[in-house]
Amino acid sequence: MAKSREARATPRTPYIVRQDELSEADLHAYVDGLLPPELRAEVESYLAQHPDAADRAHAYRLQNISFHRLFAAVPLDSAGPGLRSVERRFASALRRRRAVGIGANIVVAMALAAVLGTVAWLGYVFR
Repeated sequence: MAKSREARATPRTPYIVRQDELSEADLHAYVDGLLPPELRAEVESYLAQHPDAADRAHAYRLQNISFHRLFAAVPLDSAGPGLRSVERRFASALRRRRAVGIGANIVVAMALAAVLGTVAWLGYVFR
């Protein structure tokens, strides 16, 4: 890898590699097909020179394939009525907790205002 990619890294491309090292982020981005073409060519060149990294890339690719096979059969709407009722109860409990939290915050703020007002008044009276 003749050029370092550190100089070309931008906030949109988190791929940083040292002069002669391939980072795990680069390797995963390569396997997932997320690298821009010029960086992809650099990674392919690196993998051609480093068989251990090429083996890791192959293993990651096989792992991706097995994940896709495993989860491809699960439809996104497979929640079913039981899971949907649990989701509704959870959402309801979360709304109640938020309402109680807001009420508790108001009570604490009022108590703090009362204490500070009392301290200020006592300071004024006993000066």
